[in-house]
Amino acid sequence: MIDQIISLFIQQVPSFVAEMTRAVDENRLGDLHPLAHKAKSSVAMLGMKEVEYLFLQVEFCSKNNKTPERLGGMVEQLSEMIVVAGSQLKSELSSRSAA
Repeated sequence: MIDQIISLFIQQVPSFVAEMTRAVDENRLGDLHPLAHKAKSSVAMLGMKEVEYLFLQVEFCSKNNKTPERLGGMVEQLSEMIVVAGSQLKSELSSRSAA
């Protein structure tokens, strides 16, 4: 089951974050909250509390039009975190399937 959760994360979360980045670039800040909500559940299942909290902040700020000037920075930070986490999880998944 853990392998399935990791695989879902690898398949879905980077694309959610890429879409969030496009939304910020195109000033579609209201589009962020549904994407953050979807991604948040995947990171929560993996126990990534700091990343989950940041997704929660993006979701709340986007949905309630709070501190829109901070959203771009938060999405950029999420993007960096997801790249690192994705790399580590791919490595973990490879080592688990080799065992």
